[in-house]
Amino acid sequence: MIADGHHRFETSFDYFRNNKDKFKDLNYIMAFIAGHQDGLRILPTHRIVKINDSEELFLNKLERDFSIEKVSQESLEEKLKPEGEFCLGIYRNEKLFFLRLKSRGILDKIPNEVYRKLDTYVFHSLVLPLFETESDIEYTHSIEEAKDLASREKTAFILRPANLESVFKISSKGFRMPQKSTYFYPKLLSGIVIRRFKT
Repeated sequence: MIADGHHRFETSFDYFRNNKDKFKDLNYIMAFIAGHQDGLRILPTHRIVKINDSEELFLNKLERDFSIEKVSQESLEEKLKPEGEFCLGIYRNEKLFFLRLKSRGILDKIPNEVYRKLDTYVFHSLVLPLFETESDIEYTHSIEEAKDLASREKTAFILRPANLESVFKISSKGFRMPQKSTYFYPKLLSGIVIRRFKT
């Protein structure tokens, strides 16, 4: 399973197919291989985006499918810890909210059952399309940084991390994880090994 770097792998493989008769040693790629072990974690990746809706309209759109509770950051972090049905946090106008689905049947809108348990996929399928966005999505793994990036002009969506079991299940079925779904930790430091290419 390629946990990080599938674009690099695909580019290297494509280069190999197109140039294997021109150069030697193209059938190798540098990689770090790790087992499924204690200490390997996936951190959440939060989304920050500009949405122009008034707060009333913003919350009205969400209230159709979610129960909404105003919370403190400590409470939000506690509520996002358990695994289970999709839920998320929102930071907007210097206020934090916790959202929980009113009905599991909402997830039936996602055709592929495999993705219904993946928060990033549910968010991009059922939550973000409710709004017209005015900026590219920014990403961070820290709630504090998400709040700083959102300030008073943008909205931060606080998501739970994927768990290792869901990653293995989705990958074993031949599906790709959605963009920015996994941030494996610890990360290898960049620049430890460099391969020189000679043509």
